[in-house]
Amino acid sequence: MKKILLLFVLALSTTFIYGQANKGLNFGIGFSNGGIPVYITYDIPVHADIAIAPMVTFDLDGMDGLTVGAKGDYYFDRLLTLPEAFDVYAGINLGFKIDLNNNKNNGGLRGGIEIGARWFWSEKWGLNLEFGGGIGYGGRFGLTYKM
Repeated sequence: MKKILLLFVLALSTTFIYGQANKGLNFGIGFSNGGIPVYITYDIPVHADIAIAPMVTFDLDGMDGLTVGAKGDYYFDRLLTLPEAFDVYAGINLGFKIDLNNNKNNGGLRGGIEIGARWFWSEKWGLNLEFGGGIGYGGRFGLTYKM
């Protein structure tokens, strides 16, 4: 039991060590072949270059789909020696789409990949742009708020 508790505390403290400057709330609108999704994600750094993000996406067009999932991204900022105002990343996503209109072909488990970038115009606010697939979107554009 002590080992499990120690491992949990170590993992939690590592998240806070790397996460102070990189936690962020992302939200906006997207485009896909299944409608117009609005999304919200919350980046949780787990390493200097890696973040996981729980996410929720809701289809505005037809109001027929809700996707709940998570994504994991690798940030290339240090590797590419980018200025602090820019983030470039790529990753994977996995989620479950809930069909709100009972269309049997619309729901289910989805997974995919994404690439994205962010530009911060201030210490707290930035723009994000992402392209990918898997959990109900083809691309997204929105805002990021650093926590």
